[in-house]
Amino acid sequence: MEDNELSEDDFEGLREKAEKVLSSKEIEQPEDLEEMSQEEIHQFLHELQVHQIELELQKEELLEAQSKLEKARSRYYELFDLAPVGYCRLSKEGKIKEVNLAAASYLEKSREELMEKEISQYILPEDQDTYYHFRKDLFDTGSPQECELRMQKAGGEIFWVQLKAEIIQGKEDRPAVFLTIEDITERVKEKIKRRKRTKELKGLYFTSKLVQNRDKTIDEILSLLSRKISDFFKYPEKTCVRISFAGEEYLSENFQETSCILKSDIMVEGVKEGSIEVFALDRERQDGQALFLTEERDLIQDISRALSSEFSRRASEEELKLTQFSVDKAPVGVFWITPEGKFEYVNDRACEILSYSKDELVGMEVPDIDPNFQAENHDQEWQKIKEKKYDKLETQLIRKNGEKFPAEVINRYLQYKDKEYELAFVLDITERKEKERQLRDNKNLLQSLANTTPGSVYQLKLLPDGSFCFPYATEDIYEIYEVTPEEVKKDAGKVFDRLHPEDYERVADSIKKSAENLTVWEEEYRVKLPEKGIRWLHGYAEPEKRPDGSIIWHGNIRDITERKKRERKLQEQKEEIEELNDSLNANIEKARMMHRQFLPDHLPEVNNLSFSTYYEPADRLGGDFYYMIEFEDEILFYISDVSGHDLSSSMLNIFLKDAINSYLFHSQETEKKKKLSPAHIIQHVNERFKEENFLADYFICLLMGTIDKKSFEVNLSNAGIQFPPFLIQRQGSVSSIPCSGMPVTVVNENFIYKNCSYNLKPGDTLVMSTDGLFEQADSRNNMYGEERHLQILIENADLKPEEMVHKIYGDFAEFKGDELLQDDLTSLLIQREFA
Repeated sequence: MEDNELSEDDFEGLREKAEKVLSSKEIEQPEDLEEMSQEEIHQFLHELQVHQIELELQKEELLEAQSKLEKARSRYYELFDLAPVGYCRLSKEGKIKEVNLAAASYLEKSREELMEKEISQYILPEDQDTYYHFRKDLFDTGSPQECELRMQKAGGEIFWVQLKAEIIQGKEDRPAVFLTIEDITERVKEKIKRRKRTKELKGLYFTSKLVQNRDKTIDEILSLLSRKISDFFKYPEKTCVRISFAGEEYLSENFQETSCILKSDIMVEGVKEGSIEVFALDRERQDGQALFLTEERDLIQDISRALSSEFSRRASEEELKLTQFSVDKAPVGVFWITPEGKFEYVNDRACEILSYSKDELVGMEVPDIDPNFQAENHDQEWQKIKEKKYDKLETQLIRKNGEKFPAEVINRYLQYKDKEYELAFVLDITERKEKERQLRDNKNLLQSLANTTPGSVYQLKLLPDGSFCFPYATEDIYEIYEVTPEEVKKDAGKVFDRLHPEDYERVADSIKKSAENLTVWEEEYRVKLPEKGIRWLHGYAEPEKRPDGSIIWHGNIRDITERKKRERKLQEQKEEIEELNDSLNANIEKARMMHRQFLPDHLPEVNNLSFSTYYEPADRLGGDFYYMIEFEDEILFYISDVSGHDLSSSMLNIFLKDAINSYLFHSQETEKKKKLSPAHIIQHVNERFKEENFLADYFICLLMGTIDKKSFEVNLSNAGIQFPPFLIQRQGSVSSIPCSGMPVTVVNENFIYKNCSYNLKPGDTLVMSTDGLFEQADSRNNMYGEERHLQILIENADLKPEEMVHKIYGDFAEFKGDELLQDDLTSLLIQREFA
């Protein structure tokens, strides 16, 4: 039966009450109805009806009260049974009479299982004493009590609760206990954690106060902190610290690196700049737990975070200072302009541009420096920049001395700390304007040059899609490809169609390689033009890669058809010349062999006389020569140096030998007993030379002599040999024999050659050489020269001619090194031996 329905006993009770009302004095009942008057009967019925209405009203009030009671019971159920904290109603003995869902959930039991169970059986044994005193105080005092203790769930888990209890009246007026159970496990854990972290909190407080001290530098902070961190550790008891920051290290006094380490990074603006490292000097904790507590790990992380935050803030401040410094020292003028048009801030460059001091500029207005700015238009201009946020213009500003100059002004609208500003950047563009003028002039000049440059100046562009076009080309491109600039501006197809089929692939490959390697493109190729036919072109261009991936070549193309024709003709001539050169080389080789054959194959063998020679041509065909002819009483000898090192030199030496032989033949026929005169022979050679009509630049240098076999008298005559003969005397002295004369040439008409005489004494040596020995240069361009030659002669005066020649040219080779031989070498030595 529902609680809001009336039982039969309830109806019976109501009936009895109604009968009592009827029998009460409130309604007087007549003893005899028959004796009642009609009026009395009506009065009696009226009172009955009134009582009936009163009963009905009472019934309605009773039903309404019963409805409110049911609603109250429902709210009580919601408050008690669905409350977020545990509620229990206990008997005085501590048994559970009623329990809500939260309390049952705490204990991991159903409400049915908890009914009539003593609450104490769920309290931890260690806290039973606390619960006992809690109940005792409750009943002794009658006042609400509370306590904190541990309870155990059905699964064995222990948790902390706060119990609150007060005495209520139970059924049959027996006292009961209303108990509140609240799970405070997390709160207790946090409280325990705070108690354990006393040292750590001190460490955090110390760190916080330290980093907030702006008088301390970063170096001082880290140095002090490295010595204090160990004081904030509980376990391990012995630690040491190393702080690394920005390349520096800060060590505690007892620092000793171990393998047991606790580390946390120091970050500055998101970038790792250092770290804190705590090393355990105890190898393990005495209680066998982990070496570093979680709280201590948190401490190091908190300290590193505090340092990171402070150092980042300091870095930001430095950046702000740097930013302000950068603005002050910016290469452009900076103006902060108020809505009224006044300058609130100017930087150093602004003062420099306008030749004002900061104090003078601050407070001035825009029209003071910009004569083009109309003050009455200020509001309109301000609204314009406020709406656009950005504006750029060129104007003329005026300096303090009245000088005007062109300037570029960039205006920006901004708000800072609830204030409006126009931020103006001013750049003196005097130099830029001058450069722009120069660029215009240069552009006009380049256009003029392009118009006068042979061929066509052009730009060829390779687009990312692989297509080609000519963004720019002079009008002369028509003379090159028979296309107009407009025809190839967007598509270069017509140009490529003009390429000769035999050259197309080569040209395309060269363009591709130039694009891949960004190397200069240069080619000579043929084109087939509709009107001109086949033409030769030379193209040159330098590539440039653009940000969009395209490549553009800047270059020139010109028609080289006529040059190619000339080159073809020259090639034909070259081939002819090569044939002639081959023939000439063959003749030169023959001449060289003849030249060698003309040299004596042996030297005279004369009593008391020794001879030695040295000959080395600089080219295949040399210009030097030497010869010796032995007669009955004397010996004729000479060295020569003729012009050239080719066939002409060989021809001159042949002429020389023939002229001397003709003279000797003639003298033998006419003057059989007369001694030979070197001067007469040279005179004869000179006369013959003029008769042969040699060219004016042909010449013969000749040193000729005779030596008597018995008297050892030497006669010498010189025709242009530059360096005189040297005489090495037996006592070791060296001297030159004065003997000079003009070379044999066509212009040498009236010169008379003479002889000079000298008697060779025993041990004397006569040394004769052409100029190739003396004029050779080494790697430093120093000449061998007479002085060095004389020194070698002195050092080797007592040697035989052959040995002396070896010494002379051994020293020469050492002097010359790897340098090329510059001229022919010829030497002739004659020595009179001791009898």
